[in-house]
Amino acid sequence: MESASIGVECDATNAWLIWTDGSKTTIDARTNIVEGTLDAIEDRIARAKRASPPGSSSAGGSSSATEQPPGGAGATGTSTVGSSETPPDDASFGTSETPAPTERSSSMDLEGGVGLALLTEFWSGDYSPGVGPRLDVGVGLGRKLSFVISEGARFAAGSGSGQMMTFDLQAGIAYGAPYQTRTGFGVMMLFGAERLASSRDIGGYQGLWTWAATASLGARASLATGPLDAWIGVDGMLRSDTIETGQPRPASVPTLSAILSIGCFLPAFAGGKEEPRPQTASR
Repeated sequence: MESASIGVECDATNAWLIWTDGSKTTIDARTNIVEGTLDAIEDRIARAKRASPPGSSSAGGSSSATEQPPGGAGATGTSTVGSSETPPDDASFGTSETPAPTERSSSMDLEGGVGLALLTEFWSGDYSPGVGPRLDVGVGLGRKLSFVISEGARFAAGSGSGQMMTFDLQAGIAYGAPYQTRTGFGVMMLFGAERLASSRDIGGYQGLWTWAATASLGARASLATGPLDAWIGVDGMLRSDTIETGQPRPASVPTLSAILSIGCFLPAFAGGKEEPRPQTASR
Protein backbone atom coordinates (compact mmCIF):
# COMPACT_ATOMS: atom_id res chain seq x y z
CA MET A 1 0.00 0.00 0.00
CA GLU A 2 2.95 2.39 0.40
CA SER A 3 3.45 2.53 -3.37
CA ALA A 4 -0.14 1.86 -4.42
CA SER A 5 -2.28 4.38 -6.32
CA ILE A 6 -6.02 5.02 -6.20
CA GLY A 7 -8.04 7.26 -8.45
CA VAL A 8 -11.41 8.81 -9.17
CA GLU A 9 -13.28 8.63 -12.48
CA CYS A 10 -16.39 10.63 -13.21
CA ASP A 11 -18.79 11.69 -15.92
CA ALA A 12 -21.68 14.13 -15.94
CA THR A 13 -23.81 12.03 -13.57
CA ASN A 14 -21.66 9.43 -11.76
CA ALA A 15 -18.29 9.00 -10.06
CA TRP A 16 -16.23 5.87 -9.28
CA LEU A 17 -13.36 5.08 -6.94
CA ILE A 18 -10.58 3.23 -8.81
CA TRP A 19 -8.98 0.90 -6.21
CA THR A 20 -5.40 -0.39 -6.15
CA ASP A 21 -6.32 -3.55 -8.06
CA GLY A 22 -8.18 -1.60 -10.76
CA SER A 23 -11.68 -2.43 -9.53
CA LYS A 24 -14.32 0.30 -9.34
CA THR A 25 -16.65 1.31 -6.52
CA THR A 26 -19.51 3.75 -7.11
CA ILE A 27 -19.13 6.94 -5.09
CA ASP A 28 -22.17 8.34 -3.32
CA ALA A 29 -21.78 12.05 -4.08
CA ARG A 30 -25.07 13.26 -2.65
CA THR A 31 -23.17 15.51 -0.21
CA ASN A 32 -20.10 16.36 -2.27
CA ILE A 33 -17.47 14.47 -4.23
CA VAL A 34 -14.79 14.77 -1.52
CA GLU A 35 -16.94 13.36 1.28
CA GLY A 36 -18.27 10.64 -0.98
CA THR A 37 -14.74 9.62 -1.99
CA LEU A 38 -13.54 9.45 1.61
CA ASP A 39 -16.56 7.33 2.58
CA ALA A 40 -15.81 4.93 -0.29
CA ILE A 41 -12.16 4.62 0.80
CA GLU A 42 -13.20 3.87 4.38
CA ASP A 43 -15.65 1.24 3.21
CA ARG A 44 -13.04 -0.51 1.03
CA ILE A 45 -10.45 -0.62 3.84
CA ALA A 46 -13.01 -1.92 6.35
CA ARG A 47 -14.29 -4.64 4.00
CA ALA A 48 -10.77 -5.70 3.08
CA LYS A 49 -9.83 -6.16 6.73
CA ARG A 50 -12.98 -8.13 7.45
CA ALA A 51 -12.34 -10.40 4.46
CA SER A 52 -8.62 -10.93 5.19
CA PRO A 53 -7.53 -13.89 7.40
CA PRO A 54 -6.06 -13.07 10.86
CA GLY A 55 -2.61 -11.53 10.59
CA SER A 56 -3.04 -10.53 6.96
CA SER A 57 -2.05 -6.97 6.08
CA SER A 58 -3.65 -6.90 2.63
CA ALA A 59 -5.87 -3.91 2.01
CA GLY A 60 -6.82 -4.68 -1.59
CA GLY A 61 -9.36 -7.41 -0.80
CA SER A 62 -12.76 -8.31 -2.20
CA SER A 63 -14.87 -6.05 -4.35
CA SER A 64 -18.51 -5.12 -3.73
CA ALA A 65 -21.61 -5.51 -5.82
CA THR A 66 -21.31 -1.88 -6.91
CA GLU A 67 -17.83 -2.43 -8.39
CA GLN A 68 -17.40 -2.37 -12.14
CA PRO A 69 -14.55 -3.64 -14.37
CA PRO A 70 -11.97 -1.12 -15.54
CA GLY A 71 -12.88 1.03 -18.57
CA GLY A 72 -16.58 1.17 -17.80
CA ALA A 73 -18.84 2.96 -20.24
CA GLY A 74 -19.22 6.68 -19.77
CA ALA A 75 -15.81 7.29 -18.20
CA THR A 76 -14.53 10.60 -19.51
CA GLY A 77 -11.65 11.47 -17.18
CA THR A 78 -9.35 10.00 -14.57
CA SER A 79 -7.51 11.72 -11.71
CA THR A 80 -4.86 10.14 -9.45
CA VAL A 81 -5.09 10.57 -5.66
CA GLY A 82 -2.23 9.96 -3.19
CA SER A 83 -0.01 8.03 -5.57
CA SER A 84 2.81 7.61 -3.01
CA GLU A 85 1.02 8.12 0.29
CA THR A 86 0.10 5.46 2.80
CA PRO A 87 -3.71 5.03 2.95
CA PRO A 88 -5.11 5.89 6.34
CA ASP A 89 -5.77 3.08 8.79
CA ASP A 90 -9.49 2.46 9.14
CA ALA A 91 -9.07 2.75 12.93
CA SER A 92 -8.65 6.51 12.44
CA PHE A 93 -12.13 6.83 10.98
CA GLY A 94 -15.46 6.55 12.75
CA THR A 95 -18.50 4.97 11.21
CA SER A 96 -20.84 6.81 13.55
CA GLU A 97 -20.71 10.09 15.39
CA THR A 98 -23.40 9.12 17.89
CA PRO A 99 -22.09 9.56 21.47
CA ALA A 100 -21.11 6.26 23.04
CA PRO A 101 -23.21 4.98 25.96
CA THR A 102 -21.99 5.47 29.46
CA GLU A 103 -20.99 2.71 31.86
CA ARG A 104 -21.32 2.55 35.65
CA SER A 105 -18.13 2.81 37.63
CA SER A 106 -17.40 -0.04 40.01
CA SER A 107 -16.44 2.40 42.76
CA MET A 108 -19.23 3.29 45.12
CA ASP A 109 -19.58 6.39 47.29
CA LEU A 110 -21.25 6.22 50.69
CA GLU A 111 -23.96 8.45 52.13
CA GLY A 112 -23.50 7.30 55.73
CA GLY A 113 -25.38 4.40 57.28
CA VAL A 114 -26.51 2.78 60.53
CA GLY A 115 -24.26 1.12 63.10
CA LEU A 116 -24.85 -1.07 66.16
CA ALA A 117 -22.10 -1.72 68.71
CA LEU A 118 -21.32 -3.06 72.17
CA LEU A 119 -19.72 -0.54 74.58
CA THR A 120 -17.43 -1.13 77.51
CA GLU A 121 -16.64 1.86 79.75
CA PHE A 122 -14.11 1.56 82.52
CA TRP A 123 -15.58 2.82 85.81
CA SER A 124 -14.10 2.54 89.29
CA GLY A 125 -14.99 0.53 92.36
CA ASP A 126 -17.92 -1.88 92.50
CA TYR A 127 -19.45 -0.55 89.28
CA SER A 128 -16.58 -1.34 86.92
CA PRO A 129 -17.02 -1.93 84.07
CA GLY A 130 -20.15 -0.47 82.44
CA VAL A 131 -21.39 -2.47 79.45
CA GLY A 132 -24.23 -1.78 77.03
CA PRO A 133 -25.43 -1.16 73.46
CA ARG A 134 -24.80 1.78 71.16
CA LEU A 135 -26.73 2.93 68.08
CA ASP A 136 -25.20 5.33 65.51
CA VAL A 137 -26.79 6.99 62.48
CA GLY A 138 -24.58 8.83 59.98
CA VAL A 139 -25.56 11.07 57.06
CA GLY A 140 -22.97 12.07 54.45
CA LEU A 141 -22.16 15.78 54.20
CA GLY A 142 -19.64 15.62 51.36
CA ARG A 143 -16.21 14.24 50.69
CA LYS A 144 -15.40 11.95 53.68
CA LEU A 145 -17.50 14.00 56.17
CA SER A 146 -20.66 12.83 57.94
CA PHE A 147 -23.14 14.18 60.46
CA VAL A 148 -23.60 11.59 63.22
CA ILE A 149 -26.24 11.06 65.93
CA SER A 150 -25.33 8.51 68.60
CA GLU A 151 -27.02 7.12 71.67
CA GLY A 152 -25.65 4.59 74.13
CA ALA A 153 -26.38 3.01 77.49
CA ARG A 154 -24.07 1.33 79.98
CA PHE A 155 -25.03 -0.84 82.94
CA ALA A 156 -22.75 -1.82 85.82
CA ALA A 157 -21.26 -5.28 85.36
CA GLY A 158 -19.26 -5.43 88.60
CA SER A 159 -20.36 -6.45 92.09
CA GLY A 160 -22.82 -3.57 92.06
CA SER A 161 -24.44 -4.90 88.91
CA GLY A 162 -27.89 -3.48 88.24
CA GLN A 163 -27.39 -0.52 90.62
CA MET A 164 -25.70 1.96 88.22
CA MET A 165 -26.49 3.01 84.65
CA THR A 166 -25.75 5.84 82.25
CA PHE A 167 -27.59 6.93 79.13
CA ASP A 168 -26.18 9.47 76.65
CA LEU A 169 -27.37 11.18 73.48
CA GLN A 170 -24.74 12.92 71.32
CA ALA A 171 -24.33 14.49 67.90
CA GLY A 172 -21.34 15.69 65.92
CA ILE A 173 -19.05 15.27 62.93
CA ALA A 174 -17.14 12.19 61.69
CA TYR A 175 -14.45 11.88 59.05
CA GLY A 176 -13.71 8.68 57.11
CA ALA A 177 -14.58 5.23 58.44
CA PRO A 178 -17.05 3.78 58.93
CA TYR A 179 -19.58 6.35 57.68
CA GLN A 180 -17.81 7.38 54.45
CA THR A 181 -15.12 4.69 54.05
CA ARG A 182 -15.84 0.96 54.15
CA THR A 183 -12.26 -0.18 54.77
CA GLY A 184 -10.00 2.31 56.49
CA PHE A 185 -9.69 4.63 59.46
CA GLY A 186 -11.67 7.58 60.74
CA VAL A 187 -12.15 10.03 63.60
CA MET A 188 -15.21 11.60 65.18
CA MET A 189 -16.10 14.34 67.66
CA LEU A 190 -19.44 14.35 69.46
CA PHE A 191 -21.21 16.61 71.97
CA GLY A 192 -24.36 15.96 73.99
CA ALA A 193 -25.88 15.14 77.37
CA GLU A 194 -25.86 12.15 79.70
CA ARG A 195 -27.99 10.94 82.58
CA LEU A 196 -26.22 9.01 85.35
CA ALA A 197 -28.21 7.15 87.99
CA SER A 198 -27.67 4.74 90.88
CA SER A 199 -30.34 2.76 92.74
CA ARG A 200 -27.99 1.86 95.58
CA ASP A 201 -28.91 2.90 99.14
CA ILE A 202 -26.46 5.72 99.86
CA GLY A 203 -26.58 7.35 103.29
CA GLY A 204 -30.26 6.65 103.71
CA TYR A 205 -31.16 7.79 100.20
CA GLN A 206 -32.69 5.17 97.92
CA GLY A 207 -31.21 6.56 94.71
CA LEU A 208 -28.93 9.14 93.19
CA TRP A 209 -28.95 10.70 89.72
CA THR A 210 -27.59 13.67 87.79
CA TRP A 211 -27.40 15.18 84.30
CA ALA A 212 -24.07 16.04 82.69
CA ALA A 213 -22.88 17.70 79.50
CA THR A 214 -20.53 15.46 77.52
CA ALA A 215 -17.86 15.73 74.86
CA SER A 216 -16.12 12.78 73.25
CA LEU A 217 -13.31 12.26 70.75
CA GLY A 218 -12.82 8.86 69.13
CA ALA A 219 -10.96 6.86 66.51
CA ARG A 220 -12.40 4.14 64.26
CA ALA A 221 -11.04 1.26 62.17
CA SER A 222 -13.41 -0.39 59.69
CA LEU A 223 -13.25 -3.46 57.43
CA ALA A 224 -15.75 -4.29 54.67
CA THR A 225 -17.18 -7.79 55.13
CA GLY A 226 -19.78 -8.39 52.43
CA PRO A 227 -22.87 -6.17 52.85
CA LEU A 228 -21.77 -5.13 56.37
CA ASP A 229 -18.67 -3.46 57.78
CA ALA A 230 -17.02 -4.63 60.99
CA TRP A 231 -15.48 -1.84 63.06
CA ILE A 232 -13.73 -1.20 66.35
CA GLY A 233 -13.30 2.10 68.12
CA VAL A 234 -11.80 3.83 71.14
CA ASP A 235 -13.32 7.00 72.62
CA GLY A 236 -12.41 9.38 75.39
CA MET A 237 -15.43 10.97 77.11
CA LEU A 238 -15.40 14.11 79.28
CA ARG A 239 -18.32 14.84 81.64
CA SER A 240 -19.28 18.06 83.35
CA ASP A 241 -20.65 16.15 86.39
CA THR A 242 -20.64 12.63 87.80
CA ILE A 243 -21.89 10.36 90.61
CA GLU A 244 -19.79 9.04 93.47
CA THR A 245 -20.97 6.76 96.26
CA GLY A 246 -19.58 6.84 99.77
CA GLN A 247 -18.45 4.21 102.23
CA PRO A 248 -18.33 1.37 102.91
CA ARG A 249 -18.02 0.43 99.22
CA PRO A 250 -17.14 3.61 97.30
CA ALA A 251 -17.63 3.66 93.54
CA SER A 252 -17.88 6.35 90.90
CA VAL A 253 -18.14 7.13 87.20
CA PRO A 254 -15.00 9.08 86.24
CA THR A 255 -15.22 12.60 84.88
CA LEU A 256 -12.82 11.52 82.13
CA SER A 257 -13.16 7.92 80.99
CA ALA A 258 -12.22 5.58 78.14
CA ILE A 259 -14.78 3.65 76.09
CA LEU A 260 -14.04 0.63 73.93
CA SER A 261 -16.62 -0.27 71.24
CA ILE A 262 -16.91 -3.04 68.67
CA GLY A 263 -19.77 -3.55 66.26
CA CYS A 264 -21.13 -3.73 62.72
CA PHE A 265 -22.18 -1.04 60.27
CA LEU A 266 -24.73 -1.14 57.43
CA PRO A 267 -23.54 1.36 54.79
CA ALA A 268 -25.88 3.49 52.69
CA PHE A 269 -24.58 3.66 49.12
CA ALA A 270 -24.81 6.81 47.01
CA GLY A 271 -24.53 4.82 43.75
CA GLY A 272 -21.82 4.61 41.10
CA LYS A 273 -20.64 7.62 39.14
CA GLU A 274 -21.45 7.74 35.45
CA GLU A 275 -18.26 7.72 33.38
CA PRO A 276 -18.28 7.98 29.58
CA ARG A 277 -16.70 5.27 27.50
CA PRO A 278 -13.93 6.34 25.10
CA GLN A 279 -15.44 7.37 21.77
CA THR A 280 -14.26 6.10 18.39
CA ALA A 281 -12.24 8.76 16.60
CA SER A 282 -14.05 10.44 13.70
CA ARG A 283 -12.93 12.46 10.74
